[in-house]
Amino acid sequence: MRKLTLEDAFTLSEVLDKMNIQTDLNKVIDEAKSKGEEAQSYLGGQLVIIILKSAYKAKAELYAWIASIAEKSVDDIKQMGLKDLASLMKEVLTQEGIGDFFKSAVVE
Repeated sequence: MRKLTLEDAFTLSEVLDKMNIQTDLNKVIDEAKSKGEEAQSYLGGQLVIIILKSAYKAKAELYAWIASIAEKSVDDIKQMGLKDLASLMKEVLTQEGIGDFFKSAVVE
């Protein structure tokens, strides 16, 4: 798997826009702040849940984005088991700098 880039962030932004997610991120961030040491994990988990609820709206784009970061074909990603997908997503979320990004979102 390759490291995430700013281009990946823009691509993910387009995907999320297509998914038409309507949620109050400030509320989610405020809830995360109240979790203390667990704030980062809570925020990450909530974002995953929010994204999964509307993932079907941008299915093709999500396949393409995941394939790109995994350095695999879209067909390989479509055949990936849920355990393997979870492992891949964990690898993405634990990349250097990702934790700092989520921490900065919940720091006042």
